[in-house]
Amino acid sequence: MVGDSREADGGAAALGCRVHLVDPLPAAERPNALLPVLDLVPDLASDPA
Repeated sequence: MVGDSREADGGAAALGCRVHLVDPLPAAERPNALLPVLDLVPDLASDPA
């Protein structure tokens, strides 16, 4: 799961879900925030499609 709030998204971690937090900024101010998370998905980074 990807979230931007430890308080709001921390429940997923409590249930055992892997949580990746991004900076709590408006989406327009963090256009590349998901790129590090996408690198965690097998074969996604090597497939430009």
